[in-house]
Amino acid sequence: MFNKIKDISKKIENLSEDKNFLNMLVFFLFLMCLLLFLTEGIEKKDIGTAGLTLISTLAGATAAFRLNEMKDKKNQFKNDHAQLNIALFIIVNQLNALQNILSRYEEYSSTNSKAFLMPAYNPPDYSNLFISFEKISFILFSSNPQILLKLTIQQDGFHHSIDAVRQRNKFYVEQVQPAFHNKELINKLASPEEIKESIGLSIFNGAIQIAENSHELITQIFNDTEILHDQILAIGRELFPGQKFVSGRLSKGQRK
Repeated sequence: MFNKIKDISKKIENLSEDKNFLNMLVFFLFLMCLLLFLTEGIEKKDIGTAGLTLISTLAGATAAFRLNEMKDKKNQFKNDHAQLNIALFIIVNQLNALQNILSRYEEYSSTNSKAFLMPAYNPPDYSNLFISFEKISFILFSSNPQILLKLTIQQDGFHHSIDAVRQRNKFYVEQVQPAFHNKELINKLASPEEIKESIGLSIFNGAIQIAENSHELITQIFNDTEILHDQILAIGRELFPGQKFVSGRLSKGQRK
């Protein structure tokens, strides 16, 4: 009996922080005291044994519930950490894609050279580089829940910027190159005025505008994505202290 009481005491001590268990324990102790005064023909020893068995069962069940609850929380912690790392991995890949495009643009110093000398480039399909916001909704419980809205805008901006590069590629292939070929400007040094006069104002202005706009959009989205990467990394360290995270922020030196 002493050993049984000792085991029950240990269980109760481990569950001392569970308010529901303590409330139930008080209720059963009250019930036991009531039985001691009201029952007749039943040995108090038997009542005590039954009470201890009941409390032991209750303590064991509550302990098992808390253990399962702790396992569920641990699994959720691991899953959320993994999903945040996947989001960071996607952002790093987006940065790499943008960096690759920017390096092509930055080889040409002027807007004219970007419009007429930079070769056509059709980016790969990046439709798989998209973050599932539902899987990282736990960010709403961080100190910066607005980051989800920023991330939504950034994701749209990334794919719009890739589309802008494709539009530049299409215009260059379908409009600029044929005009250059017809006017024998291929591999020929010509001033902007000569190019304008040769290919026409419409194609000239279109090439300038689309090259300028696509470059500005790529640059803006790249810079915004770098900042967002750092902000999400900070949230990760806040929500998952001591854990490792994917990181790949590129400096301007690395972009060149």
